[in-house]
Amino acid sequence: MQTLFALMNLTAAAALLLNCSLGAQAQTYPSKPIRVVVGAGAGGPTDLAARMISQPLTKAWGVPVVVDNRAGAGGMIGADLVAKSTPDGYTVFAGSFAPNVLAASRAKVSYDAYKGFAHVTVLGTYPMAIVVRADSRFQSLEQLIKETKERPSGLNYASGGVGASSHLFVEMMNMRANVKAVNVPFQGGGPALNALLGQQVDFAALGVTIVHAQAERVRALAVTSATPHPKLPGVPPVAQMFPGFDAQDFASLHMPAATPRELVAKVQRDVAAILAQPDVRTKFEQQLAMQVAGTSPAATAEFIRKEIEKWRPIIKATGVDAT
Repeated sequence: MQTLFALMNLTAAAALLLNCSLGAQAQTYPSKPIRVVVGAGAGGPTDLAARMISQPLTKAWGVPVVVDNRAGAGGMIGADLVAKSTPDGYTVFAGSFAPNVLAASRAKVSYDAYKGFAHVTVLGTYPMAIVVRADSRFQSLEQLIKETKERPSGLNYASGGVGASSHLFVEMMNMRANVKAVNVPFQGGGPALNALLGQQVDFAALGVTIVHAQAERVRALAVTSATPHPKLPGVPPVAQMFPGFDAQDFASLHMPAATPRELVAKVQRDVAAILAQPDVRTKFEQQLAMQVAGTSPAATAEFIRKEIEKWRPIIKATGVDAT
C-alpha cells in the first residue's frame, strides 16, 4: 500500500512539474523566429493571408514571423514538411482546401491531413465564381446548366488544376444538376482566365477577386457560397438553383500534432486579436474577398473534419482520390 501511495505521489509530482514546465514555456513563447510554411507560391490567397498576419504578429511577439513558400503537389509538400517538423511551436502551416481536405481522401499522401496536425484557426473563407466571357450567350446559371444537359458532349470549363477547389466546386455542381461539364485543368486561376478569354472553354470557376478585377471582360453567373458575395453585387449564389449548395475555400493555420496545447491556444488567441483589428479585417475582405473567421482550435478541428466528410464522395467520384 505504501508503495502504491508513493507511486501515486510520484505521478502527481511529475504531472505538476510537467504543467509548470508547459506554463513556463507558454509564458516565454515565442523566443525565436517563427516560420509560417505556405504550400503555394507567392501571391495566392493563402500566401497573402499569411503575410497579412505575419507583420502584426512580428510586432506583437517581438520576434520575426517569416513566410516560407513551399509550393508543389497542391500544397501537400509544405503540409508534409510541417506535419513532420519538431512540435515546439516554431513551425506553422498555412493551409487551404487542397492540403487539408483533398489530401485526406487521396491515396498517396505521406501525412495524415487530420490527425497529423493541431488545428489552430481558420483565418477566413472565400467562394469561387462561375463565369463566362462578357460576350457569351449565357446570361444565367440556369441557361448554362440547361445547355450542358442538352449537349451530348456537355460544355467544358477551366479550373486551376485537377483536385483544385475550382475543379471540385464545379464537380459538386455537376452532381447536383446531374450534368457533366468537362474539366480542362490549368496551372492556377490566371491561366484558367486566359483560356476563358481565349475561347478555349465555355466557362470557368475563378476566384472572386479575379472576377471583380476583370468585370469588363467576364460575366459572373453565380458564386459558390451559400449567400451572395459583397464584391459581386447582384450575382446570385449557386444555392439559389440548388438549395443547400455551399462550396468555399479557406486559409487556415496548423501546427504539428504533438505541439503543446498551451502554445496552440496562444497562437490562436493572438491571431484572433489581429483579425479583429479593423484595418486587417478590411484587407481580408477587400483584397482577398475573404470572410474573416478566427475560429478556436476545437472549432477549427471540427470545421476540417466536416469539410473532409462533405467532400469525400465528390473527390471519389472524380477519381482524384486514387492519386
